[in-house]
Amino acid sequence: MLKPKPANQNCSHRQLSRFAAINSKKTVTWLTLALCLTLTATESVSAASKFDQGTAAYKGGDYVKAAAFFQDAYRADNKDVNSLYYLALCHHQLRNWSGAKQIYRSICGSFPSSPAATRSREALKLLEQPAAAATAASPNGATTSNTTANDSQSAEQDPELASLPDEAHFYFTKNHHNHMEVDIYVNGHPVKAAFDTGANAFFYKDQLKAAGVDVNNAVAGGTTKGWAGNTVQTQRMPASIRLGTLTRTINIFMEETTTGLGQNLIGQDFVKGYQYEIDDKGNRVDLKKISNNGGKDRIDPLYDIPCELEGKRDIVTIDINGRKSKAFLDTGSSKTIVDPATAKSLGLEPSGETMHWRGIGGDTEMQIAYGTVRIGPLVRENFPILIGGHIGCCVGQDLMEGWRCKVDRGRKLLRFFH
Repeated sequence: MLKPKPANQNCSHRQLSRFAAINSKKTVTWLTLALCLTLTATESVSAASKFDQGTAAYKGGDYVKAAAFFQDAYRADNKDVNSLYYLALCHHQLRNWSGAKQIYRSICGSFPSSPAATRSREALKLLEQPAAAATAASPNGATTSNTTANDSQSAEQDPELASLPDEAHFYFTKNHHNHMEVDIYVNGHPVKAAFDTGANAFFYKDQLKAAGVDVNNAVAGGTTKGWAGNTVQTQRMPASIRLGTLTRTINIFMEETTTGLGQNLIGQDFVKGYQYEIDDKGNRVDLKKISNNGGKDRIDPLYDIPCELEGKRDIVTIDINGRKSKAFLDTGSSKTIVDPATAKSLGLEPSGETMHWRGIGGDTEMQIAYGTVRIGPLVRENFPILIGGHIGCCVGQDLMEGWRCKVDRGRKLLRFFH
């Protein structure tokens, strides 16, 4: 939801997540497209080394360099489906659709029963959808309401939700502001946006017009505010939104011209009725219709923490310097932020460093404090926290970076995965 301007400060982060064992001594983080694969014990040292280098380059966003390493790793061990799968993902990230599809098909043919083949088939379904699918609306053409108390209701209770698939997914890329950037279609027209769980569906009218979207049927949509606290007048209209494998019709809200943040946002209105799992390393979000799962799965008190849907925000309790505060999960904020009143209650003291912050409604000045932050299994020491704004407390991308987690609305939990 927010985008910082460049500033001179040192706010380093740690990469804490580790998902898949390469061998008994070395572990790397990887799980693109929500996939954990264990390398075989028989692969060569050379292949393993190239794979390590590839995953490091992939994590750094250098997909061209990563592709070269994964290709070398596969040449050294042509039974290593993991390297081949990652090579396909590099082409996918580089938007080389034909190259990605060719490798996905090769995986399905040569390793048909592997988990990589399962995910490759899913990727092929997405890449091979006809262009006409981009303009498809929800079958009943229904629109969702702006703010209701039933955002977590089941498909049986919501006819619009019942017409949608039980599961869906989409991919994202991290831009230079650490926002989860996605490619969406608004009434069949391609538009860039950020996946923002701290927002509903906020767009800039001039950007939609430039993309070819007809906005002539928009009506007054009320006002909204960002961290700066300035009131922004909006218009609203129903629109067909396609993101990944899910298309639904929702009300979108628009500011007249591109000011402040300058980035379109898609969030809670789009995922209404679904629980969502974010794989930060795999650049994938999986959606599944809400279910309480019969209460049969085991709850781990360390990795599963209470998470309540209040209005349209997923609320958890975080610990800062031994004091607790409610906070909402905000994938649209690159930083973790508390307002001045919350900072005072948590005993946070500004360090003297500041950051100029840009969001909906304009700019504001943020102070920087440092503290120990705990949420479930995640602990960050000497962690930079921004103080400012008027919204309360949000958990930003910097705090959750590197983790795979799921907002399980059926069980009312935020669930972390090893």
